[in-house]
Amino acid sequence: QQRTLNVLRGAVVPGQAAVAGVVAVVSLLGKDMLGSDRLAGLGSAAFTMGSAIIAIPLAAMMRRRGRRPALVMALSLGMVGAAIAATGGQLRWFWLFILGMTIFGFGQAATLQARYVAADLAVPEERAKAIGAIVWIGTLGAVFGPMFTPLQKEVGIRLGLDEFIGPYLFAGLLFGLGALVYWRFLQPDPLVVVGGT
Repeated sequence: QQRTLNVLRGAVVPGQAAVAGVVAVVSLLGKDMLGSDRLAGLGSAAFTMGSAIIAIPLAAMMRRRGRRPALVMALSLGMVGAAIAATGGQLRWFWLFILGMTIFGFGQAATLQARYVAADLAVPEERAKAIGAIVWIGTLGAVFGPMFTPLQKEVGIRLGLDEFIGPYLFAGLLFGLGALVYWRFLQPDPLVVVGGT
């Protein structure tokens, strides 16, 4: 159980940092593309919708195949979504940006599901504590993610991209890091161990 919690910490922090970094700029990028405040929140709405869309299929996949493959898949799709949203933002194709943000939401769903993974191997009286430990550690990513946004924007500018695209590049890398951590270290699968699949 302690090893599982450590693996979750290693993946949740970059996952939450990825989400927080994008949240810091998504409405600004939307406003920049549309030239209006009225629809600037559509990117955030698409991201939230994507997280909701994948939640039930993700849980069903976990029941069938275990936590590890489902989390890796969702984070990998989130990484792809970040790349699509960045491309849409750079090309000023709003429809592509919205598509990318929807898929990006899949990665957020994975970071939220991680708290339940923490409870798989915990004894009943320790489950709430295990979930709380992962929720708490995730706040580090949520706090520190936006702190690096200026640096991420600068990297994007140096690459010849729009100033708001840099955070999307880093978000994709952070989701990819989380997927790699799960794929390499979340073994044996906690839900398989307890006979939940």
